Amino acid sequence: PGTDQNGALVVAERILLSVMTDVIGPADVTISLGMAVAPGASVTSPERLVESADAGLYAAKRTGRNRVCSVADARRPDRSKSAR
Repeated sequence: PGTDQNGALVVAERILLSVMTDVIGPADVTISLGMAVAPGASVTSPERLVESADAGLYAAKRTGRNRVCSVADARRPDRSKSAR
């Protein structure tokens, strides 16, 4: 709370790094994070804030593991399919 997009990205990247560097048993653990900030152009309600973060999450899942994405990333074309 109380941070801008850059600050939210720093927090998300810290979470990502923490999960990547901590050993959690014998399994490899990956994490995908979606982030959104309010106020924003597409964020007009608490529900839209969650929807925006969710869109970022699905963009992170679609583009690979161990990523942080925002709703802006979700709007970019998926280039991973064209690289095949």
